Amino acid sequence: MSSTLVDNVGAVMPRTLNNHNTIICDYIKLDGFKQYFLTTEKTIVETDYVAGYCMLLKRSVIDEVGLLDESFFMYWEEIDLALRIKDKGYNLISTTNTTIIRKGNSDKRYANAVYFYIRNPFILSTKYNHFSKRKLFIFIIRSFISQFILENKVFYFFRMKKYFQGVFDGLKILYNSNKTI
Repeated sequence: MSSTLVDNVGAVMPRTLNNHNTIICDYIKLDGFKQYFLTTEKTIVETDYVAGYCMLLKRSVIDEVGLLDESFFMYWEEIDLALRIKDKGYNLISTTNTTIIRKGNSDKRYANAVYFYIRNPFILSTKYNHFSKRKLFIFIIRSFISQFILENKVFYFFRMKKYFQGVFDGLKILYNSNKTI
């Protein structure tokens, strides 16, 4: 472990467990819009972003980069924050020395979650060039397939409506930012 990694920390997240004490993740890697929730034997590891459900930030970093962008509301806002922190030269780390238990979300929240999960990558793609239109398109198609499979299993078609509302509103965001797909 490099001491520079620890000395220049902008934010930290802990190991995350579910209600059954199974590890959800120790750290997170991003490949475009694809997220990998990974585990490690290390006690401190660099992470691409700190999860929004539990993060510790230095006050001086918040003063420098600002708070969460309210235009996201939920989903992907912590990635935006992480990118701003990294752009200022800080590291993001995760520690397995500390753990939290993350309770699952209720089904009532799920429909709105689908909307923001689909809409908000469009916001990221307008703010950051490394979220390419190609990767956004692949994300939208993969999300559609997984959402369609899920909806056919549970028969909550209103979630598909929220999916399409998210895509439509995301396309308006791209159009209004002078970008096109």
